[in-house]
Amino acid sequence: MTKLQDVELRHIVKGRVLRPKKVAEVRAAIEALAKDHEKILPALLADGDLAYLRDVYPFHPALIAMLVDVTSLMQRERSALRLLYELLVLHQPDLPLGQFLPVGSAFAAIFPEAGVEASQKVELMQDIHHQYYARIAPTMARLTEENPELVGERRRALDQLVRTVLLAEVSPKLKQGGLTVERLVQLNSVDVEGETFRSQVRVAETDLLALSRQLPDLSIAGTGKTAIVRYVLGRVSLGEVIGRARSKVDNVQQRFTVFYAAMKKALGVAGDKGFEPVGPNVGDYEITWRKTKRRGRLKIGNVREMAAEDFAPPEGAFAILVDYPWDDHGHTVDEDRLKASNVKKSRGQLHTMCWLPRHMTPAELSVMTELAAVRYLVSDAGQEDLLGLHGAQDRQKILEQANVRATTLEAELSDLLKEVYIHHGELFALLSEVDGSRPQDTIAGNLEHIAELLMDRRYANHPSFLSEPRKAELELLLAWMVAAGQDAVSISYDDATGKVLKTLGQPLELVNLGQTKASLRLDGRILKDVLTRADQPSVSWTPIVDHFLCFLCQRDHRAIGELDASPVEVKLGMPQATRLRLERGKIVEAPQWHRLRDLGGELFAEPKPSAHRSLQGQDRFAASLRARGQERRAVLQALHTRLVHLGVGLPTSVGGADRLAEIGDANQRLAPLAQATTDSHAVLVALLAAWSDAGMGPARDIVHGAEALRNALALLNEDARAHLRAVATSSPLASEVGDHLGALDRRLGGKQAELPITAAWVQQWNADAQRLVKRLIATAQVHVDPQPPLMPPVAPPAPVAPEGQRAVLLESRLDPADPEAVSRFLAQAREALQGGASGAKGKLVRVALVREEDLE
Repeated sequence: MTKLQDVELRHIVKGRVLRPKKVAEVRAAIEALAKDHEKILPALLADGDLAYLRDVYPFHPALIAMLVDVTSLMQRERSALRLLYELLVLHQPDLPLGQFLPVGSAFAAIFPEAGVEASQKVELMQDIHHQYYARIAPTMARLTEENPELVGERRRALDQLVRTVLLAEVSPKLKQGGLTVERLVQLNSVDVEGETFRSQVRVAETDLLALSRQLPDLSIAGTGKTAIVRYVLGRVSLGEVIGRARSKVDNVQQRFTVFYAAMKKALGVAGDKGFEPVGPNVGDYEITWRKTKRRGRLKIGNVREMAAEDFAPPEGAFAILVDYPWDDHGHTVDEDRLKASNVKKSRGQLHTMCWLPRHMTPAELSVMTELAAVRYLVSDAGQEDLLGLHGAQDRQKILEQANVRATTLEAELSDLLKEVYIHHGELFALLSEVDGSRPQDTIAGNLEHIAELLMDRRYANHPSFLSEPRKAELELLLAWMVAAGQDAVSISYDDATGKVLKTLGQPLELVNLGQTKASLRLDGRILKDVLTRADQPSVSWTPIVDHFLCFLCQRDHRAIGELDASPVEVKLGMPQATRLRLERGKIVEAPQWHRLRDLGGELFAEPKPSAHRSLQGQDRFAASLRARGQERRAVLQALHTRLVHLGVGLPTSVGGADRLAEIGDANQRLAPLAQATTDSHAVLVALLAAWSDAGMGPARDIVHGAEALRNALALLNEDARAHLRAVATSSPLASEVGDHLGALDRRLGGKQAELPITAAWVQQWNADAQRLVKRLIATAQVHVDPQPPLMPPVAPPAPVAPEGQRAVLLESRLDPADPEAVSRFLAQAREALQGGASGAKGKLVRVALVREEDLE
């Protein structure tokens, strides 16, 4: 027997099986089909061409290729030619002219209900026969009973599609890279384009998905016309495993888990704060509305069970409540609508929208149950529970099928949510006259549309910007507003400012824009409303947006924290939660402001603030001056105490008290900076008055140089000064000592401008004082005993001093060349004489004889 080949069957069919009775009519029908299938035939069948179609019509070329694959597995008497005769004579005797014999129609001839006998792959052929007659056909019968629309031609079309899928499992030429929904329809329909064909594809996808929900082994991977359809054969049944998994997850909690994940993804909020996998399903929802960022509240829950507070939107924002697509038995959507209506009656109109979906049917709810079952199956716990008795190869096969099944169910659930929320849902607004349509194709798109509707109603007169306001642009606009509002005249602008004035300033009605200059409009609707709201001594800033708050605080208002009443630095982008009040304040006049800017630098080296006057800048400058002034007053007061300690101003002083007077005057002039008030205007005006007279020069120099004066006085050697004062009248050098002490007293008490005290002058005075002390030591009669002999130490006798001298014990040898050592020696001598010291027993001591008057 000659082996049957594809090309041979094609020509055998043309020469031995087919003979047209009406040649012209058949030729016309073939040409019409060839024209329609010219583009798609190569995609349907490898090496498919129009000549192939002309040779085998009314058989589809793919049917001929499939028969070659299938009949090679069957017994000899079941040849391809015999099957073709049976198809034409027994199964399709009345096939209309111009139509193909569908590929799926060959199934009944190859797999008759009585049974199938094969010479190769017997188990596979018998498995296909069993699956169709024992599982698929009864399931389609039940599906037809549940779905009244699945009758007649639609029922026959679904049967042809499923049969084609089964044939593809044993025909590589038919299966190729996979059967898509579109390709399945093309293999079984004469129509391959146009609206009718697209409708057939949509119906086919719907019916195949409905059948796959009851037959998990019918695998549909993907969505739409490109979804891959196959039937999983073999000993392992995914349907049986999923059936056991379904019993583990068929509860409300699992339904919620699946629904929340899918719904949050559809709404576009999955993972956002409040919408995490275990979150409360309520949180902020942000949109871009009229080129501005706006934030409202979104909540997913059962509207019928929500509290009245859930319906109230945040201040100045909106609220959207999304209902479940099911409810407890006996409850309907009418109860959700009634609850929202009652809240509206009790609380008045609210900027809140309730999105009420159509409740799902039991069959639709089963999609979530099955998806939960598949996810449980692929989990570690599910594999251990459900696949423990399966081999590694069977387990891997089931998991692959389950993952495909999960993808299909997720896509189906997504489409189902669109159906119940968009196509059959309802928007119930707690406002009157709100458009309830859902014009977008996605749930997320309609959610944003709802938020925009609510914002349009809340702020109907809000400007529509030409670009999204950014911080840098707002700061540029703010700077221009401040500058333009200072003198109320038109000012020039550069390109960057001009762009901002056009995109932001004009929509806000803030600017009269010319070609090169622009002026601030104080009569614009928005700014006029802001100024009216702020025209009172104290006002909450809640109704005033950041940008205008900054503008007010750069004019004649200050921001005060409502909780602690402390001044707050207002700037763009500050936290919205900051609770502030605006207080209107007084600004110093322009000449005073310019003088104060100079005075801060003269007194404290304070950097000059902006030349533009604003209450916020005035408060900031006053606070800085107060801090500097209080520090400087502390230094001045310490200086005053130090000078008094040094004897300045005492009746015995020869230097006068001019410096004390200058320090007191400077301290008094800084007193306005120590006032217990938050009124920066009062502080600055009083400070300016204190420093406005012609005689402020010495006091200004004292304030400016107070720290340098304090540091210079800290260098004064008070020990040397005390030694000199002790011998000022009894020493042979009394005249020089008196002059040196007098120079110090005159310097300490003199005026800073005439007798300045500097670190260099103090250090020079210290050096001269130490030299005088050294000379005093040299003139004193100092005798040192010779070294004692090396013998056991004995207590020395008390030294006998000549008349007018005393013996003093020394701990170490005195070096007359060391002024500090001499000073210490004199101090020790005074202490020893005052304490009545005598020799120390058991010690070698050195004795110095000193005149009593030198110790006075």
